Amino acid sequence: MSLTTFLFGQTLQMVQVTSLKTRAPQGSRVPMLFLQMQALGGPATFGSITIFNNGSNPFGSGVQRISIYRDVVGQGVPNQYDEGIDTEISGYTFISSGQSSSFTLSLLNEIIPSNNLRGYFIVYDIPELAQIG
Repeated sequence: MSLTTFLFGQTLQMVQVTSLKTRAPQGSRVPMLFLQMQALGGPATFGSITIFNNGSNPFGSGVQRISIYRDVVGQGVPNQYDEGIDTEISGYTFISSGQSSSFTLSLLNEIIPSNNLRGYFIVYDIPELAQIG
């Protein structure tokens, strides 16, 4: 998986990008990637993120839904996906198999305050009958 981010306003620095999984079991919700960003010189707006599938199956065949969650500070474990605690800020459910090998999530103008660190998780929902690959 690779990604592209689109920003508005001030500079947004990618502090950390960590691959959490290389494989996801069928019938699971799996955090695949952790991103940590910091706004420099004023607040920055995280506009969208494009995710590129490097696997052999296009989105919709092996991934039912892609979501991005904001890591909630002060609850759960820091920098770890906590289902039911971390906040989903955008997501998309695929309606058919064989969709594109890239996909853009609109983040509804997620604002990162100046000099603050924010953590985000890219989470895949894998159906029980997902194609393996």
